Amino acid sequence: MTVSLAYRGLHVSDLAVSAHFYEGLGFREIGRGTGSQEMLQLRNAQGITLQLTRLAVPDRRSPRPRRPMTALGLTHLNFYVRDYEGTLRTVRKRGGTVAEETLIATETMSMIYCTDPDGIRVEVWSTTPYGTSGFSAAVPGVDHKFSHSGICVRDLQESMAFYQRLGFTPAEVFDYRDPPGQLDPMFEETGSRALAQMMRNGSDVVELLAFLHPQPGYQAEWAASGRAAFDLLAFQADSQDEVAGKGSDPKERRDPNGVRIAFLLPNGTARKDGQ
Repeated sequence: MTVSLAYRGLHVSDLAVSAHFYEGLGFREIGRGTGSQEMLQLRNAQGITLQLTRLAVPDRRSPRPRRPMTALGLTHLNFYVRDYEGTLRTVRKRGGTVAEETLIATETMSMIYCTDPDGIRVEVWSTTPYGTSGFSAAVPGVDHKFSHSGICVRDLQESMAFYQRLGFTPAEVFDYRDPPGQLDPMFEETGSRALAQMMRNGSDVVELLAFLHPQPGYQAEWAASGRAAFDLLAFQADSQDEVAGKGSDPKERRDPNGVRIAFLLPNGTARKDGQ
C-alpha cells in the first residue's frame, strides 16, 4: 500500500497575487487548470506542492487577519529560512503581513507568524547557526525550506491513528505544557499549554497540535466553505482499493478535526468530500 501527500490546498481570492507571494518563498508555477474553479499549482525545490484555487466569490476574505490557533483544522504553513530578516522583507513586499507581536526569539532562534495576502498563517523561523540537525537541518540549495504544516486537533491519539493510516509515522514531540505560556505570543493566548506531535511520511511532515489550555473547538466561521483558507490535504493513492476506509467517515472524507481530505488516483480522477 502506498499513500503519499500530493499537495496542500489553499483557497485564495486572487491567483496572481497569491502566486507572487509564494514565489517569494521558493515556489514556482507548474500547471494551471480551468473549469468550475480556476486553479494553479506551485512546487518548490523540495518537491512540496501547493494548489491554489480561486474563490468563487473573490472578495470573500477571512473576517480576522489570522485564523485562531485553537480553531480545529489546518492552521499554518511553516518555513525554516536561511535569511530570516530578508524573508520578512519579502513577505511584506509581496503582499503579506508580519505579526510582530507573535515573535519569540532567543540568542540562537527566532520565529514569528506572518500571513499571506488572504490572511493564511505562514510561520517563518531560523536558527543561529543555520542548518544544524533535526528540524533545523538545511536542505542543500534551498533557502526557504518547507518544514511542515500544522493541524489543531481535538484528540491527539485519534488524530495520530488517522494519519498513520495515511502513511505517516510518529516523530518528534515538542512539549509546551510546563511552564504554561511558553508560546503565548505565537498562540495569541494566555497561559497556553500544548503538545506538538510531528508525523512524517517521507519528506512530508504534519504537526498535530493538541491544546490542553485553552480547549480547542470547532468554529463554524473558519470551517465554512467559500472562504480564503488553507483547508485541504490531497493524497496520491495507487488504487481505488487503497482509498476505501481512509476517511473518518467515508461519506465526508474529513479527518477527525474537519480537515478536508482528497484522494488522487493514477487515472487522474479524484475523490473528496464524499465523491
